[in-house]
Amino acid sequence: EESPYILGVGSDVTDRARIEEANRRQSRLLDLFFESNLSCSVLLDREFNFIRVNRAYASACGRDASEFPGHNHFDFYPSDAKAIFEEVLRTKRPFSIRARAFEFADHPEWGVTYWDWNLVPVVDDRGDVEVLIFCLNDVTQSRRSDERVRQVMVQLSRLSSQLVDAQESERRRLARILHEELGQDLMAIKLSIQNRCHGSPGCGEEPLDDVLVGINEVLARVRQISLDLRPPVLDDLGLVPALVWLIGHNRSRAGLEVSFRHSGLNGR
Repeated sequence: EESPYILGVGSDVTDRARIEEANRRQSRLLDLFFESNLSCSVLLDREFNFIRVNRAYASACGRDASEFPGHNHFDFYPSDAKAIFEEVLRTKRPFSIRARAFEFADHPEWGVTYWDWNLVPVVDDRGDVEVLIFCLNDVTQSRRSDERVRQVMVQLSRLSSQLVDAQESERRRLARILHEELGQDLMAIKLSIQNRCHGSPGCGEEPLDDVLVGINEVLARVRQISLDLRPPVLDDLGLVPALVWLIGHNRSRAGLEVSFRHSGLNGR
């Protein structure tokens, strides 16, 4: 008959072996999770020394993962972020930030980089911070793309403003040509015809009247085009009087009743 003591020892050994196997399996799963994580992941102790980094973090830093353990994070990467780490250690509360700027001292050619990161304290049974989990995502390209888009939008806005200014300048120039040059030339022709034909033998009244009517129509059209391009009231009195004039000018032409109210517009 087997001794109860032998049976008890055998059972303890079996249980211990089962527990060790479960621990090994759990450790392998944690290793797989840590290394397969696409985010840059770091384990730090309470003094912010590297315990472990994954391949993504080492690659992002341009180093081998074996270079980190035993070194202090802020010896490798000094920055004002140390105050944030100390605050997380003191308060035991996680911290997150988006697109935080950082420059690698050992890679100045990279310029300013941007990172989304999370710093999470892991608390032990006594309520003390045991390790810190530091996770980062490189958003440099996205941030630079957003900045390029912003710059393009600023340039487009500037070009649009310049285009409007150019259009207004061209309208002003054409209105001046129509009013001051073409209009005056037509008026001179009209006066010349009147002076030459008025009371002259062989110059009938009907042909003269037809010519003058035609010239008057052209003059009226020139004045209307000039007003539509750039009404003088806009330059002389400003936007609000120009809008009031425009509404009144077009009310009779369109046969519409229009009222105008404004808030916050300056006269000029």
